[in-house]
This record gives sequence, C-alpha cells and structure tokens, in this order.
Amino acid sequence: MSKEELKQYYHILEVNEDASLEEVEHAYMHLKQLYSSNSMIIMPMEEEFSGEDRKKILVQVEEAYREISRFIADRVPESRSMIAEADTLAEKVVEVETPPPPDLGRGSFFRQTRESLGRSISDLSSELDIPYQTLQDIELENYETMTDAGQLRWCVSTYARGLSLDPRQTADEYMKYFRIWLRDRK
Repeated sequence: MSKEELKQYYHILEVNEDASLEEVEHAYMHLKQLYSSNSMIIMPMEEEFSGEDRKKILVQVEEAYREISRFIADRVPESRSMIAEADTLAEKVVEVETPPPPDLGRGSFFRQTRESLGRSISDLSSELDIPYQTLQDIELENYETMTDAGQLRWCVSTYARGLSLDPRQTADEYMKYFRIWLRDRK
C-alpha cells in the first residue's frame, strides 16, 4: 500500500497518521454508529444521506479500518490478535435499511442524540448558555417546570441546534407534546 493510500485511509477515519490502534478502533466504531441505519444523528438528514450513500460510506470506513489495522499490525507485532478481531468485524456485510422516522419531539430523542454524540448536559449547558436543569427538564419532559411556551421553544430550538438537529422541526414537534400536556392538564 502506498503512503498516499494510507494517508487517505486515515483521512476517511478522521484520525491522525500517528493514531494508536485504540484511537483507530474508536474512530471506526464512532463512524460505523454514525452512518448506521439507526443513527439518531443522520435520521433528520434522511433526504441528504440515502441508505445507499450511507452504505457506500460504511464500506469505505470498513476498508480504511481493515487496512490501517493491518498496517499497525506490521509495525507493532503484539497488536496482531486485535487485528484478527478487526478483520472479522470488517468482513461482515454492511446492511443499511430505511429506519422508522424518529420521534423528534420526545425528550428521550434529545437524550439519545446527546449520548450518541458523547456530549454531557453540563458541557452543552455551558456552550449554549442554557441552565443545566432546563436541559435536563427538556430531556425528562418535565413540562410543569417550563410554563413559558416562548422561552421553552427557544430553549428546545437552541438545544436542537447544539445537537446538530433541525431546530425548527425539532422545536415544532416538542411543542406539539407540550401543548398536549397543557390541554390534558386542564
């Protein structure tokens, strides 16, 4: 394999050329999860990333992982047992099916998306300038603590943007459940 091909494989996995096998494996698992059929992050962009597009990306990710793993194994002999496991994983056929639409308006969707991105409520609270408790209440759907619909919509929209979701669509859906809660409360 040429140096340019190897460089391209590192680029596909979004890791530096001096990355350890552990870092390469972590990047591989992250990208595999990101482009899988049940990815909470890709679902809102379904029109932009068809199942076929995701499958092509996953095939590239699998190939890059396999080739980098072999390259590292040649340089570091004690990593060969880990490489054998990597080859087994990479040989599996990548299946991408059309997922059911996500329930964008549910607090659990926010939590699952945040967790899949490896983000904490604390970090997002600081980054978005929204109180920690408010973000937690959004995820738990503690509507009784959020009585100002305008403020709630702004917080939900900002939170969605911080998670790389469509802020308008996500806020519209969340507010639909909020209005149902208000109606049923009366």
